[in-house]
Amino acid sequence: MTLRALLSPCPAFVRPSVIPDTDQTEVEAAESGNDTAACSSVSMACNAGCIQNHAAHFLHSLTATSSMTLTQVNFVRESVTELTSDAIDIAKQCVTSVISDMNISLNDPKVKNMYSTLESLHNPFDGIETMYKLDKYVSQLPSFVQPTEHAIGQQWEGVDSQKEQCLKDDTFMYVSVEKTLRNVL
Repeated sequence: MTLRALLSPCPAFVRPSVIPDTDQTEVEAAESGNDTAACSSVSMACNAGCIQNHAAHFLHSLTATSSMTLTQVNFVRESVTELTSDAIDIAKQCVTSVISDMNISLNDPKVKNMYSTLESLHNPFDGIETMYKLDKYVSQLPSFVQPTEHAIGQQWEGVDSQKEQCLKDDTFMYVSVEKTLRNVL
C-alpha cells in the first residue's frame, strides 16, 4: 500500500483518466454541453482537501528520498509554491479576459466557483508549510496508524569528553500491520 493510497480521503488523490467524482452520466452531460454537471465535477475534483492531500503526498515523497535534505525539500516546496502561484495568476488573467470578452457577469455562480477553485490552487501547501505541520496533518488523517517505539536492547554511550558513559536504549519504530490493514480495508 502506497502513501498515496493511505493519504486519500477523497478519490481525487489517485489520478484516474477522467475527472474524479464523476460517473458516466456526468461525463455524458459534460460532453453534451450541460455546464452544471461539468462545473460541479470540476469543483468536486479541485476541493482544498484533495489539493492538500496531493501536496502532502508530494512533500512526503521528497522526504522519503534519502538523498534529499530537509533544506532541499523546503527549497523545492517554496519553488513549487511560487511556480503554481504565478501559473494561477496567469490563468486568472486569461479567464478574466475570456469572461469579459464573452460578456459574462462576474457575479455568475459558475464564475465565482471557478475563481474560488483557482484560488484554492494558488497555494497548494497552505497549512502544511513546515515539517511539523505536515506531520501533524498526516497524523490526523483517518488512515494514520501511530507507530510505537520498542526497545531491542541497550548500549553504552559516551556522555562527555571525560569518557563517562551511560546506558542508552536501542529502539525501533513499529507500525502495526493489523491496525494498518483495518484502516485501509
